[in-house]
Amino acid sequence: MTSKDPIPYVYADLHFAREARSAKVSPAYVLSSGTCRHSGVYLYVGQFMGKPAYKVRDSNKHLHYNPRERRWEIDDGLNMDNTIFAYCLDPADLPEDGTEWRSYESKRWEKMSLRFKPLPNIGSSKIPAWIKVSVRGRKAKFQQGYYCFWKLIEERPAYRSLKKKGAYNIHFSVDQWIIGSKLDIGPTNYSHCKDLCYLPTECKEGEWIGPRDTDIVTCTAVTGPPRNLAKDCEYPKFVLKAVAAGVPQAYAV
Repeated sequence: MTSKDPIPYVYADLHFAREARSAKVSPAYVLSSGTCRHSGVYLYVGQFMGKPAYKVRDSNKHLHYNPRERRWEIDDGLNMDNTIFAYCLDPADLPEDGTEWRSYESKRWEKMSLRFKPLPNIGSSKIPAWIKVSVRGRKAKFQQGYYCFWKLIEERPAYRSLKKKGAYNIHFSVDQWIIGSKLDIGPTNYSHCKDLCYLPTECKEGEWIGPRDTDIVTCTAVTGPPRNLAKDCEYPKFVLKAVAAGVPQAYAV
């Protein structure tokens, strides 16, 4: 691969996802809740007590099944010592089957309706190397343009804008897709989409919310920017850096 190669897709082939598919289970779940401190992306780590087990990256927070109590639990390890953060009240075969939970919040147990959403495509989707943001609405015009694959954030691809050497970015934060400023990967945003889909291009039309309610923002996968813009872009450096950081393969189409 050279800096001149046209690479419209990168392919994130992550080890945990391959193992999960071999076991015929979901490679990951996302829990999004503004009131629960256990929100995050739970990645497959293997089997525990005959059921799939999951863990939040860079955390010791686990999601697993406890056959003695016949329930799903969130705790600080793969064990059944009853030192847990949360547990499911519903008889559920898989995490997505239960919605009623008890979570230890503010020094007391609280009943919560939580939903673990499976992410079947995580770690194996073709990730567009280029995204084009189109905007209808004067207040949101500054966000439009071409965005290049940057790196993985919360197991999802993030993008940086071609204009002004990455002045804006697209990334997933907590429970929403965001168009933000520069290298900021927090929740502050110019536009956002509450869809939990794996790619920003999968957000349905009308689900992106711009600075004004009347703004219409869309993200589409493209093969790259026009040549007059591409000649000065940093795209090859972005992709090479991303591949070196853990995206193992890239394909030209």
